[in-house]
Amino acid sequence: MEKLLPMAIPPSETYQLQSFMMGIMLQNKNVRNVLFNSYINLYISENAWDKVTLEFTDAECEPYRLTGIGEMDLFYLQNISKEKCKDFLKERIEQDNYLLLFEIDEYELSYSEYYKKRHFIHDTYVYGYDDTHFYVMAYSHGHLRLLKVPEQEIIDGLYSQLNEESHFCSFRVYHKAKVKLSIKKILSQVDNYLVGGKNELGETVGISVYDYLQQTLTEVENDRNEDDMLNPRVFRMLWEHKKMILFRNLHLAERIATMNDLIPTAKKLEQQGTRVMLMMLKFNLKHDYDIVNRIKINLAEMKDIEKGYWCSFSKILQNQNKIMDNRKKKLGIKIERV
Repeated sequence: MEKLLPMAIPPSETYQLQSFMMGIMLQNKNVRNVLFNSYINLYISENAWDKVTLEFTDAECEPYRLTGIGEMDLFYLQNISKEKCKDFLKERIEQDNYLLLFEIDEYELSYSEYYKKRHFIHDTYVYGYDDTHFYVMAYSHGHLRLLKVPEQEIIDGLYSQLNEESHFCSFRVYHKAKVKLSIKKILSQVDNYLVGGKNELGETVGISVYDYLQQTLTEVENDRNEDDMLNPRVFRMLWEHKKMILFRNLHLAERIATMNDLIPTAKKLEQQGTRVMLMMLKFNLKHDYDIVNRIKINLAEMKDIEKGYWCSFSKILQNQNKIMDNRKKKLGIKIERV
């Protein structure tokens, strides 16, 4: 038997869970519009170990559950015998559930650099199975991939470090879920993004992410520590944010002709995001501090371009709303806004 749920590598690949959820939404035509209504705002998070992440706002499982797009279930491994787990996972997939395996030992996974070398607890995400394999989205050889993994590797990885808290989740898109393209939601996200500042948790958000990065780069310039490394994930995510700007713009241009005017600017932002990421990688190799200064200059240019882009973007959508309102009044019928 075989059951593969729809999945593809999405525009953002930096963080596995966000990528997996984005892949689910991208492949489901009923809820795909959530990618265009959101994935605009960003936040910088710092944990107790000074690990910094840059992530999309409301892009993980819980927001999708709370907004009625999908449902989640939690399962504790201690309640499932290892011998029966394979069939249990397949039953969930048969019911159209994607599997979120938050803690799996990569010592057991042949796609991992840690395979049979050392125990390393990480996450992986399952979207299908056949008679002898599970199909997963995971990082392998530095890239996010869709992989076919022997089923016993998944089972052994799950039970390798079993404790009373070991668990996984399932996620299923509601069959009746429907997300419409919403100018109101898009404009709200753009407004929040441009306000920037800090959220209720004290995390830097929106356009202020540029200021955070500039401050970090200034500290690197001033410290001149030979061990300094710029965070690849943060700069990759910055680039992927610009990829999403272009992705959304191209989609909206199919419905709103004036959005075509912004495509060159969206492409320029995406290209500059790529340039900044490549400069970051070059600095990490050479430790040439002139590169840090060039990154700062490029970020300052990007920020100005992006602010102008979003202002023009908002004006186009606001004008589209006015056109629809006038049409509704003229025809005297209810017309859905895109």
